[in-house]
Order: sequence, then C-alpha cells, then structure tokens
Amino acid sequence: MSVHVTSEIGRLRGVIVHSPGPELCAVTPTNRAEFLYDDIIDSDSAQREHRRFLAILERFAKVYQVRDLLAETLATAEARELLIRETMDIVPSEPLARDLSQLDAATIVRLLIEGREEPPGPLAKALNERGYVLPPLPNLFFTRDSCTISGKHVLVGSMRYAIRWTEAIIMKTIFLHHPQLANDGILYDGASERRVNYTLEGGDVHALRHDLVVIGFSERSSPAGIDQLASLFFEHTDVTDILVVVMPKVTTAIHLDMVFTQVDRELCVVFPPHFLGPERLPVLHWHKGEVTLREPTNIFSALKACGMPMEPIPCGGRHRTTQEREQWASGCNFVALRPGVVLSYQRNEATLHEMQKMGFRILSAVSFLTGEERIAEGDRAAISFEGSELLRGGGVTRRAVDYLAGGAADARTLIAHVCQLPTMPAAVAEHMAAALFAGQRRFVREPDGRWGLAREVPFPAADALSGLSYAVVDVEATGGRVYGGDRITEVAVVEVKNGVISTVFDTLVNPQRSIPPWITRLTNISWDMVRNAPSFAEVCDQLLGVLDGRVFVAHNANFDWRFLTMEIDRAMGRTLSGRRLCTVKLARKVIPGLRRRSLDHVTLHYGVEITHRHRAGGDALATAKIFARLLDDARRQGCETWHDLQRLLITPAPKRYRPRRPPASPRPVDKDTTA
Repeated sequence: MSVHVTSEIGRLRGVIVHSPGPELCAVTPTNRAEFLYDDIIDSDSAQREHRRFLAILERFAKVYQVRDLLAETLATAEARELLIRETMDIVPSEPLARDLSQLDAATIVRLLIEGREEPPGPLAKALNERGYVLPPLPNLFFTRDSCTISGKHVLVGSMRYAIRWTEAIIMKTIFLHHPQLANDGILYDGASERRVNYTLEGGDVHALRHDLVVIGFSERSSPAGIDQLASLFFEHTDVTDILVVVMPKVTTAIHLDMVFTQVDRELCVVFPPHFLGPERLPVLHWHKGEVTLREPTNIFSALKACGMPMEPIPCGGRHRTTQEREQWASGCNFVALRPGVVLSYQRNEATLHEMQKMGFRILSAVSFLTGEERIAEGDRAAISFEGSELLRGGGVTRRAVDYLAGGAADARTLIAHVCQLPTMPAAVAEHMAAALFAGQRRFVREPDGRWGLAREVPFPAADALSGLSYAVVDVEATGGRVYGGDRITEVAVVEVKNGVISTVFDTLVNPQRSIPPWITRLTNISWDMVRNAPSFAEVCDQLLGVLDGRVFVAHNANFDWRFLTMEIDRAMGRTLSGRRLCTVKLARKVIPGLRRRSLDHVTLHYGVEITHRHRAGGDALATAKIFARLLDDARRQGCETWHDLQRLLITPAPKRYRPRRPPASPRPVDKDTTA
C-alpha cells in the first residue's frame, strides 16, 4: 500500500491505530499530569470503546495496528538499529540497549509500549516508590499526534512533551522501513528535533486540499515548528496556501482538531466562540512566495479566498453552556470515512442534532454494525458510538453488542461480561446465552459455538424494494414456549419476487416429542402425521438454502424467527441472520385504520382467502399475498427502498382521538329535572 493523503475527508482506504492496553494502567492520580492525563481512564472501558471504534472502521478501510507494523518492521537489522539508537538518545541506558538488541521483535514492541520499571534502590524500596527506565506510552492511541500524512510525504511529530518522544521514533521507524507503507520520504522529522521551541504535532495540521493546509498555532505546535514546516511545504509539495489559526493556550484546545474538523466538502464542525462572533480567533493567511502574512476577517473568508467556501456546523448547538460541555467531550472531533460520512461520539447530542439539520443521517454503531441501517453512496451520515461511562447502565443486550463488536466470544466469557457472573458454569452459561440472544437477529452463533454479531447479506439494486427477494415463513409448533421445550411440527416458505408468489418449501417435521391435544385441534397436525416425517436436523440445510439471501417475512415475525433460530442452533450450532420484516408491524403503518391486525383481519381487509388455516403452507401463502398488497400500499406512501420502508416503520403513529368518558359520579344539577 502506498501512502497518499490530500484531504481530511477523502475516502479512507487504510488507517493506522493502536488499541490501548496495559500501558494505561501506569497512569495514577499521582503521575497523571506527567503522562498528560486530566483523569484516570478505566482500561477495560477504553478497550471496549476502542474495539467498537475499530469494528466500524473495518467496514470502510484496512486497519493496521502499530504493534503489528512495528514488529514486522523490526525484522530488518537497519530498522532495529535506528529504533534502538534513537531511543537511547532519549533514555540513555547501556543495559537497556543490550537487552533491546538481543530481544525478539514482539518483546521489543511490548517493552517500548508498556515500558520497563527501574529496579528500586534501598530508599525506593523503603518508600515503596517506583520509576521507569523506559516510560510507557499511554498516549500512543492518539496516533495522529505523532505522525500525519501530507500528499505522499510523512510528517513525524516533534512532540511538545518528552513523555511522548518515543511515539515519534516508533512512527519514524515504521514509515522509513515497513515495506507496505511506500512514501516519498519524511518531509518533517520531528523525532530528531531537539531544539527549544521547535514543536509540531499532527492534531494541528489539517490538509483540506492538495494545495491548502490549515495549521493550529497551539500549546503543542510552536511558531518555529510551523515556520519550518511551511518552508518544507512550499519547497517540496503542491501546497500554495497555509492558514494559521492562532489558538488560545488552554487545555480545552491543545490541538486544532479539538475545535475544528472538516466533515464534508463544504462543511466543518467548529467550536462557535473560537470561529464565530466577537471572540473569534485570529487567522493568518500565508501564500507561497509572500514574506508577509495577511490577516483575513475570519477563517471562512480566508477559505473562500482560497476557492474553498465552507459552512460551519456549531458544536453544541446554539447555547453557550452546551457548546462548552460538548466541546470538552470531543464534540468537534470526527473521523471522516469518506466525504459526508463520519464517526462521532453519541454523547454529543446537540452537535449531532445540528448535523442532522445539515442533512446528516444519524446512525448508532449498533444499528450500523448489525446491518439494520446502511449508508448508500452519496448519503451524508454520522455513525455515533457511545462513551464507556454511558455503557455501564445500558442493559444486557447493549453490553453484549458492545462486547461482541470487538469479536466473537464463547458463551461463558460473554455471560461473565454482560451479566457480571464470572464463575458461571459453562453449561449454565450456554443455556443463558441461548435464552438471551438466540431469538435476536443482531446476534449469531458461529460454527465453532462462539457468539458474534450478525452481518448483513448484501442485497441487489441499491436496496430497491422491487429488487429484493422475500421469504415469507410460517411455523407450526407443539406450543408457544420457544425456550420451554416446544418444537416445530411444520414449516413452509413462500417466495415473493418481482410480484410473483411461489411456494418453495413446505414440510412436516417430527418434533421428537408429543403433540398436545389442543394443538392437534387447532392445527389438525397429529402425531400420526409427523411420526415418519424428517427431523428438523434433516431438513435444516435445505431450509437455510431457501432463506439465504432473502428478506425473512412473517406475520408476528418474532415467533417464527425465534423458533427457527432455536431449532437451527440445536441442529447446527448456528443462528439465523439477515433482514426481517413483520407484516403485523407493517400493517400498523400502512393501514392504520384497521383496528386489529391478526392474519384473519388483514386477509379480510384485502379480500384474501386463507386455505388450510393454521397449517404452515396455507398461512404462509396467505401472508405472502397480504405482504404483496402491503408493499404496494407502502410504495404509494413513498417507500421505494429498504431504507424508506425502515423509516416508515420507525415513524411514530399519530395519536388516535378518543372521546372522553362521562364521569363515574353524577354531576350536580342546578334545576329539577325529575318532572
């Protein structure tokens, strides 16, 4: 892969990340300021949040881990020599240098990131004090600070604080020697910069266009560092214009990306007090070939003069208190996945509301990862994921989705996490996991028995309803207790495609248990009929083949979905996944005047005859016929795509007017009415 970045919002194809690990545990209330932390981060919460972040990134780009890249880079002697030599410039230690030269690559990487404690002397032992011969790197997961890309050149940060100098050396080593990261060389080598007041960090450098860069003169990036970078830009790259934002020296704005981020071609999210109104920050315009910097009215007039007009979206909305709170909570920090598609923290509700006004669709990480909502090419969307603190009260399902976003897990591990039951026996955990998750479409049981998040099967014709194939399903069973031992006695599938209805699967099933008399009276399915029928395990493969690639449709879909999920899990150790539609819910939206939505009432409304009521084949065929009519009515209401239909289903129904009842007690009268 070659390195090439010319825009903050260009389509992301590869991204380098570091998943936080044990190095976070080195930060304590006593040393947090030395490690540049305002508070103590819970490492488990940080790791869960980062897993969720990566799960979204992986849907758009190739994700590279710093640990892996560095270990691969250290396979060459030249890279190892560079890394050790420059690390020893920071922490001179002959014993450490000897160890690093003899250790394998993976151990060197772990040592550099997690640090090495210094053996305590007599006094340190007596006082129970600890120090580091090689400090850990708890800030490494802010990878942009230590390295950023401009065009095909690499900018290695000149970190303001010594505690982060090793991060820059790691990035320099990777980009100089890793075979997959071809580039035109290191344009700015901050890892070797030791001059006083020559600092520059990546969070302050924003490439808006191949010839236009915005730089923040902040607490972390100095005028001398910016001067040097500007001269390198003008001499070696296509950059012709640089806008310098003169930042306040406050902890809430240590980098430009904390107060300004581009989210689409002509849109940016800003902290309003810094860019709008009388408190706005000074901006300097530096054009190539000019020795004097101009001072435009504001950043927006400067951008317009550079041929890039941009409209601001206010972080935190219009209220100053909300603006300050959400800016502190990273309300201006977005990761652009492509023009108009960004990642954001869900907690910044006012900011997301402002983005919604500008045409962004707000999706939760859960709905995106499970495929309930998808983003079409050209759509504006913000995928929001929750902060770790909010997840603590999110309920079992939400905690499970959060945990599984980082990868599949066995039942015991999953239950230990979501139910806080670490000593749960494996057999009990399996039963609990099946009861909690088997009936939910967002979860799937993998062939190896682990639980994971269901992934969507791609659908044709840009999700146009007319281009989808639907599997209308009906299940008959020995009772209604999905997890209470009841089993399927009959299952039928009717396909609806391009307006054509055809039965593709219909079979009796031996439930391997008795059928209650009342079920026989209801369905006319007796034990004699199913005695020689195949078991569910025998028809499971054929049934899955019929359902594969089709939208699952049923009347009261949860019932059929849960029964099939439980039977498939029992037969094959996996669960159903994919899209599903419930015709009961669809009828509520399409024919709101219908007082009852049972299959009998909806078929009567459409004039559809049911043959063999309460048999799988007859009910599935009737459901398919009313489903086709419901789809036609939905199209008349403007539903042409799957997204349109989902939007209709989640739209709150209008409240019905109900006349007030007369009072229970008689009203007083002011005249005699008995005559």
